[in-house]
Amino acid sequence: MIHRTGKRLKYSVFWLEGKYFGSLQQPIINYLDCFFTHTLHQYYFTKAMFVLNGYSWNS
Repeated sequence: MIHRTGKRLKYSVFWLEGKYFGSLQQPIINYLDCFFTHTLHQYYFTKAMFVLNGYSWNS
């Protein structure tokens, strides 16, 4: 009985941590994900434009 209650308590703590820290983390992760994805897209798009326009990327 005690073991079971302890397990449930542990689960509740994990659930609470997930609920609160997860809700804090998610927007940050989403923001970083968007930021990096956007930056990479910009980089490759710009590079592609340079190549298509006949410019050398290195010059």
